[in-house]
Amino acid sequence: MKPSEIESWAHLIIDRVQAGQPIEDVRVELKSQWPDDAYKTARQIAGHANAAHGEPILWLIGIDERNRQIAGADYRELANWWPKIQSLFSELPPDMIHLNVPYDGKTVVALLFETERRPFVVKVPGGGPIEVEVPWRDGNGTRSAKRRELITILTAASKNPTVEVLKAQLCLSVKAPGHYEGLHQLRFDVYVVPRGSERVVIPYHKCEAALRYPYSETPFKFRSVCFTPIEHGPSPMITCARTEVIIDGPGMVIITACPPDIETIGRIVNSPTVQVELNLWPVLSEVPVPVIANLTEQAAQSQSRVFRQYVMS
Repeated sequence: MKPSEIESWAHLIIDRVQAGQPIEDVRVELKSQWPDDAYKTARQIAGHANAAHGEPILWLIGIDERNRQIAGADYRELANWWPKIQSLFSELPPDMIHLNVPYDGKTVVALLFETERRPFVVKVPGGGPIEVEVPWRDGNGTRSAKRRELITILTAASKNPTVEVLKAQLCLSVKAPGHYEGLHQLRFDVYVVPRGSERVVIPYHKCEAALRYPYSETPFKFRSVCFTPIEHGPSPMITCARTEVIIDGPGMVIITACPPDIETIGRIVNSPTVQVELNLWPVLSEVPVPVIANLTEQAAQSQSRVFRQYVMS
């Protein structure tokens, strides 16, 4: 994920906190200050990452959600804090991208953890007979992973393809200010790579798409998702059928979705940022393939209509 996407995601969360809206994104953890218990924090990060189904997770330091305050955090403390956390992982900690996010004169520290190399294992302190643990996030708590969860971690990564977002765009059109005709297009240009030699089939009816914007209490669901070939020539290893996409090898493909209702579109008219989330469920897979894009408004005009565009930085 690019720094601009991380910052956009962070601002979406901060705006929700300021508005008193619940943070329903299970990939996000908020801390009012740097956690001082290194073992507890390492265990929480590992559990969060292991339960994230391969999606990146975002920790924001310097946000007091209960009091709806942006307290801010000292970015310099990261240099001392992270090595202590890293040392408590057995063999491999999750890769981390850190970012300084300014907001109204305060600094929120964004920590994005990549989770694709799960499972993550932490060392158990005390020198007893139990040396390591595979933590698992369950609601707001952390416990040891169960056997079925370990199996899910190991099998999901081997079956699901990787999906790289190359371009994402959301367009709205209006005849006059404040009058929205509808969503012209939600489009993802992606590059898909199967992890093995077996064919991957993704039925359209098993795919989900949702739109989220600041101050929205819940994400708005799109009505359908479908795959289409790229305009300048379809990838020979990908077949876009009427009811599913069939993937026999690496290639580019376009993912589009039908819009939510007109009322929903009207609500996002003044939002400079939106987030679009896709969950693609391959046949026989127990976990979805997540596709997430944070989009920023970019103005554009035509002769007969005014367009509001949201694009990926």
